[in-house]
Amino acid sequence: MGSFFETVAHHWKGGGPGMYPIALCLVFAAAVIVDRIQVLFFSASVDKEQFLRGLKAHIFNGDLDKAISYTAGQKQTPLTNIVKAGLINVPRARMRCRRPWTRLRCARCRASRSAPATWR
Repeated sequence: MGSFFETVAHHWKGGGPGMYPIALCLVFAAAVIVDRIQVLFFSASVDKEQFLRGLKAHIFNGDLDKAISYTAGQKQTPLTNIVKAGLINVPRARMRCRRPWTRLRCARCRASRSAPATWR
């Protein structure tokens, strides 16, 4: 082990005064790497399967507002922040019946005829 440190000291002396900024950058980079590993793998971890299961339940029911509130109620992680931002920016276009031949029987279509501003 002594030869390793002797080799490092020899190269340090050979590098001159330029070795100090390089060493400072090395320490800074190591601190950033350790911080990112801690945040990504420990602080910001979320059970993705459970989160998506709850989110899909609201989305498949067509309730976008409940999906946004469900996402806002979760732990603040990059995943939840990105999903919440995407749900907030969903364009609320006019909903139309996918089967035009059933419009007379479709409750949504009857509601949209009586109050067109409610179905967006």
